[in-house]
Parts: sequence; C-alpha cells; structure tokens
Amino acid sequence: YLSVTGGRLIHLRANLVPFYTADGKIEGGIGVFDDVTDLHQSTEDLKKLSRVVECSPDSIIIADKQGLIEYTNPKFSIITGYKPEEVIGKPIQLLRGKDLQNNFYEEIWTKLLAGKEWYGELKNTKKNGEEFWSQGCILPLTDSKEQITHFIGIQVDVTKARIATQKVEYQATHDMLTGLLNRYEFEHRLNQLIRRTQNSGTTHALCFLDLDQFKIINDTCGHIAGDEL
Repeated sequence: YLSVTGGRLIHLRANLVPFYTADGKIEGGIGVFDDVTDLHQSTEDLKKLSRVVECSPDSIIIADKQGLIEYTNPKFSIITGYKPEEVIGKPIQLLRGKDLQNNFYEEIWTKLLAGKEWYGELKNTKKNGEEFWSQGCILPLTDSKEQITHFIGIQVDVTKARIATQKVEYQATHDMLTGLLNRYEFEHRLNQLIRRTQNSGTTHALCFLDLDQFKIINDTCGHIAGDEL
C-alpha cells in the first residue's frame, strides 16, 4: 500500500475477521494490520544474498563453532567433488591435506576462536583423494551478544597457479637438461653457506669435477650422447 502519511510504499500483514448477526449474516468486520515493511525488506535482502552465495565463483562453506559443516555452495561441490549431503554435519577436518601439521591447524582454530580472521593458503583433499591448494579466508560470525556462533570459509582453487609458479621458480634456479642447480643459484647458495660458516665456525669442503675431452664426445657421437653422459 501507499502510506498516506508517510508518502511511501509499505508492506502490511492483514488479519481480517467478519462479524455475523444472530441469524448468520455478515454485518461487518474488523481488520488488524501490521507494518512488515522492514521484515519484507530483510527477507528480500536475504534472498539476494543467498543468490549471490549460490552463484559465487568461490567455494563457500559455513561451519558451526564445533567445526561441523552446515552449508556448502555449488562451487564447493565442483572443486571438492563432495555433494552437500555428503558433508553436512561432518567435521571440516575431512578436507584437511595429508601433510598439514597438527600445530598449524591448531594455530588457525586458536586464532578463529579469539575472534580474528585467518588469511592464507591450505592444502586440502578432494573426495577422490586428490590434493589441491586453496587460497582464501576464514571469518568468525558472531551473534547480537558478540559471541562466536559460526565460521565462514571462502576459498579459491589456486593449484594450477601454484604449480606454474613453482615451475617458473625451478626453471630460474636449475639447469633444464641435468636438473642441477644453475650457476647463479649455485653461487647464491655457496655465498649463503660461507656466511653461515663464518658465523658458526664450521668447516666445509668444496669438490670440483672436470670432464676432460668432453668436446670429443659431442663432436664424434653427437650432442644427444653428450647430454646423456
């Protein structure tokens, strides 16, 4: 309805009751109206928020204070392979990577229970046992009394990007033919070792091996044979 006094559109919840005469005829009625505009707006906002979460390109998971999963969005299922009914009510640890140290996991929960947010990368496990790297954040949710009730995790699969980064880093420090450290990385590590040696007083030995007449193998047998050697 259009509010006459307020000059704005409002939503009303109406309860209309008829009045009957002694012989059962309707002679009037009474109507009780409640202004539910704010409630209606809140409901619409929740619907919009729910739609955003459902269509999010990031994996979203909600767990209670005990770490039991209460909600996952469609992207979570695409990344992990788990259907919602397979994880709802289960501990969030089922996604934990195999080599994730206990102390690291405990540090995360300690920070969250203190009301702080956590950002970083984690190695998680899919339903088929395949491990993947996820980057994101975990946020504590509080009630009106500022008491933590739930945790929401937002993550994106960065496995491909991480592998690509590791490959670039490897290529920058290693010889692609032999897999050994290249000259730049060798000198870098050697300088680090020398500095540590000066501070600790330890002793190390450096061995140098030279292949005499290696050029003859390349010239007579070909570079493939030289590479194999």
